[in-house]
Amino acid sequence: MSVRYSKIGATITELTPPGGNNVVLNYSNDEEYRKQDCYIGVTAGRVANRIGKARFVLDDKEWKVVANEGQNMLHGGNGWHNIDWDRIDISDNICEFKLWSPHLDSGFPGSVEVTTKYESVVEDDVLKVTIEYTGRLTDDSLAKATIINLTNHSYYNPNGAGDISDVKMHIGSNRILEVDSESIPTGKIVPCTLAPESMYKELTTIGEVSLDNTFVFEETCKLDTRDEELRLCCELYSPRAGTHIAVYSTEPAFQVYTGDGLNGVYKARNGICIEPMRFTDAISFDKWKDQVILRSGQIYGSKIVIKTWKDKN
Repeated sequence: MSVRYSKIGATITELTPPGGNNVVLNYSNDEEYRKQDCYIGVTAGRVANRIGKARFVLDDKEWKVVANEGQNMLHGGNGWHNIDWDRIDISDNICEFKLWSPHLDSGFPGSVEVTTKYESVVEDDVLKVTIEYTGRLTDDSLAKATIINLTNHSYYNPNGAGDISDVKMHIGSNRILEVDSESIPTGKIVPCTLAPESMYKELTTIGEVSLDNTFVFEETCKLDTRDEELRLCCELYSPRAGTHIAVYSTEPAFQVYTGDGLNGVYKARNGICIEPMRFTDAISFDKWKDQVILRSGQIYGSKIVIKTWKDKN
């Protein structure tokens, strides 16, 4: 069993279950992590996923943020994925990373302090990693409100390496945010018809299924969801390696990306990204914006649990 992290992007760099192989994509050196644009293993923020037209209105004021995917913002613009966080090793199995993000960082209002805490345990030969995110506006913040939406951006491959087409996947919801041609939500929630119906009920071979979609559990949530019930986002299984991966979260939604755009050290469909989070571009919709608005004196929080294990002989 082995779990490793990097201070660059508060990143997961290895998850190896007892008797198994590493199940997350990683790079071999710090330079690769600093120059990457695939967000492999990182803490994505200040706002994960996309903001349409790289702009939003908060308390009647318009803010323009960094556009880094055409006219839209992806994963925080300049983001937090390739900068150093402060690392605190609390114990042998608990590691916490902290970051201070200043007012107008990538255009976002307010100075925020965020933490990513990882805790790993082995129970009955199952490696369990719990991720907790927190965020707050600092006392001296020049703005008294901002938006926030954090996630882990690990790419999983229960085969250990190579193409994921023979991997089996179970998805915990069959509803997605409808999006336009630039992957920006329209405001509608619709049934997902991009995968076999069986995939929403049981483990089903991925084959040629291609996804980059926000799946929905519910439309509302507390600002701090950490004490909410954990729900299964996705389970993956490799019949070839006998390895399972299950991702749970307290969040109202999760992104599933089958890695079709990977093009570098890793090639297309070498991993599956599962990103529990708030709704994509939630701030642009009155009915969803409270998911991501953080005000002075409040705490943003969320939790992700990753489990991985090998079949028993």
